[in-house]
Amino acid sequence: MLETFTDQWYAQALVAVVDMLRAAGWQAPIFHDLLAAPWHRCGTIVDLSAMARAAGWLGFNVYAEDVAAPFVGGEGYSLSFEEYVHYGFWRPRLMAALSRDYPVLVAEISAAQDFYLATPLMGGAQAINVYVAAQAHPDNPMIGALPRWAMEAPLQPNSSVRRRFWHAKTLFTLLSAAGPDFTAAACPASVAIGYSHLPERVAQHTSETLHAITAGCATGRRAQALAQRLVRAGIAFHVVDVDIATQEDLTAYPLLLVPSAALMARATQHKLAGCSNLALMGHVLPTFDEHLAPCDLLHFIHAPTLGDHAQPADMEESPALLLLPDDVEIERIVQLIERRGGYARHGWADARDVDVTVRHGHRLTIVCVANRRPEPYRGALTHRCADGSLQHLHIGIGGLRIGLIIISNDEVIGCAMGGDAAEGAWFVRGMHSSMMFSGSEGVVAPCGNGLRLSAAQSGRFQLRRPEGWNGLRPCRLLLSGDVLPVSVHIEGAHLTLPYVSEDERGVTDSYLLLPEGPATEPIRVDLYALLRARAQMLRTAIDPPPDDGTDPAPSLTDAFRLFASIADALEALADHPFTLDTYATAWQRATVACEPAVAALARELARARSNRFTGALSEAQDAAPEARLCAAPERVARASLRYERE
Repeated sequence: MLETFTDQWYAQALVAVVDMLRAAGWQAPIFHDLLAAPWHRCGTIVDLSAMARAAGWLGFNVYAEDVAAPFVGGEGYSLSFEEYVHYGFWRPRLMAALSRDYPVLVAEISAAQDFYLATPLMGGAQAINVYVAAQAHPDNPMIGALPRWAMEAPLQPNSSVRRRFWHAKTLFTLLSAAGPDFTAAACPASVAIGYSHLPERVAQHTSETLHAITAGCATGRRAQALAQRLVRAGIAFHVVDVDIATQEDLTAYPLLLVPSAALMARATQHKLAGCSNLALMGHVLPTFDEHLAPCDLLHFIHAPTLGDHAQPADMEESPALLLLPDDVEIERIVQLIERRGGYARHGWADARDVDVTVRHGHRLTIVCVANRRPEPYRGALTHRCADGSLQHLHIGIGGLRIGLIIISNDEVIGCAMGGDAAEGAWFVRGMHSSMMFSGSEGVVAPCGNGLRLSAAQSGRFQLRRPEGWNGLRPCRLLLSGDVLPVSVHIEGAHLTLPYVSEDERGVTDSYLLLPEGPATEPIRVDLYALLRARAQMLRTAIDPPPDDGTDPAPSLTDAFRLFASIADALEALADHPFTLDTYATAWQRATVACEPAVAALARELARARSNRFTGALSEAQDAAPEARLCAAPERVARASLRYERE
């Protein structure tokens, strides 16, 4: 009773909060962030389906806990295999079932470790929020118990980037290029794991007197143990909540695997009794309903029981509803799926400990590969197309890395790979297309007919595509927003691009290969954001002059007016279609126009400090003007990193 009350209390509290926000006029979708928990305890804390119904949208965060034997990562961002399956497969697929009208949202995750960040994408995550994105100096004491709490942020207080910035950028650049097709893409599966929270309410009561009721009731742990076995075997699966799923939901798969327990809701037993695709897992059958009243609607499944030594002929002669042991051989599950017209595997590698998952969009196929081995993997991947046909890729990826590959019309058109220069090159090869990089983690993202390339370290991109490279102009976009010309080597369908991650001119955001004409999505969106951001920084670089016309630093007033006019010009450009050349020219003109004002502010600051040192002004008289003079160039520098050295 206490567990039932706790579940209801949490759900009703969430309903109250949602109702309060709606009453206050909030119309935006509201999600509830499911907190992190050890993988085997997740379902015992709250009723997940009740929380999803209360908020309408259930997201989750990724902070792996109680990691006793990690295989990847460290310093708080490590994953055991169990946690990898929990956050990479179990949670995304359960959230997809519980919040069907919304994307599978990872509300909080750190970008400190690349494998860790990409893990939820393996199992179907559609939206990721990196927490925390930027670090402040000093940190806000109202939102952190420690003096400095945002050390994991990709952006430092001075606007420079940490290495983890590139963990996020490579992934997000590719996902942005995939656009709505990525969000709408479906993860195919012919088998579903049926999960129920109800038995977990009594699973922790282990007394012998209650054994008849609690037998098999650790359904969450048992279901995840099954998921772990399926991941190791490369079998694609979904997760459904059998208590809230409809009969149509449950029968949509050739095979439905449900960990059986002595306790199961009466309505759930009734639904499952009508599922010809059902296979109960375990050694007990449901005997009680949610009120502990006798209920044995599924007891007709008891004959015959198929064990590990069952032969295919036995399966053909068995009834539609099966009772399988928890440790049934994986090949038995494969045979059941395929004999019922499904596909057990939709993606696989030619080596162990390399996981492959597939999503099918309207135009694109997204293949995700996770190398769980400490050594690099070089081999062939096989993935199943939407029509059931098989296609092959050859890839090279570093040890303990994750890669995403975008395929269109059977050709590789984009990829994002984790890695480090010390591991050697990574590559992806299709039938007539290929992508290779000799440096670190990197991304090749399609942009219309062009490409966008980005990486954390310098190296050499080698690309091949059947349509060739005619009509594309290469350039280098810096994090500061400047655009620089570059050269590439083209020989037929092959292109070689020397990638410089950083030099005296600045840090590279990406290299672009774009056709003439207006900037296309998503490049235009990024350039629009740069123009708007720089305009806003220029507008706020200096406070407006006093209304009474007095100003102890006249150069500040002149700079305020100049920066405002430059901001107007940048915003005007952002609001209309523009080419990359137009953007580059406007950006350079803004930089040149700012230089006299920045120089004047620097001279004014030098005079103010000289007056203080000579005693012409007291420290009290000089403090406010000096603070304003120092702040203005700093903010202009943040608007474009050209002045960072000064």
